[in-house]
Amino acid sequence: MATHYDFNGSTVTFGTLIARVRSINAPRKVPRVRVTSDDDTTEMYEPGKKDPELTVEVVGGVATVEGTKAALSVTMKDGTTAGTIAAAMLESVDTKGSLNGEITSTLKFCPSPAA
Repeated sequence: MATHYDFNGSTVTFGTLIARVRSINAPRKVPRVRVTSDDDTTEMYEPGKKDPELTVEVVGGVATVEGTKAALSVTMKDGTTAGTIAAAMLESVDTKGSLNGEITSTLKFCPSPAA
């Protein structure tokens, strides 16, 4: 049975940044590596190394600079931890807003060697 989380009141913590979660996207995919030989009649593949990423949309703007490394944790409103990355790097920040609308920031994270 799938776990269903209520994002209202959930937070993301990254170093000193603590922000309210609006949405999370954590795609899971193993890249394929082509291993076709001259004798094969079709293309052949093996699994490559995972390239995980986590995208979190938060309410408001953030001052954290891309390239920053820190521990990352997403905590749901009931106190359970939805996920952590012990050593994460903030790959990108995309802040958006509209007239009479909310300001949101999309933060994209990836694993990184410890800072």
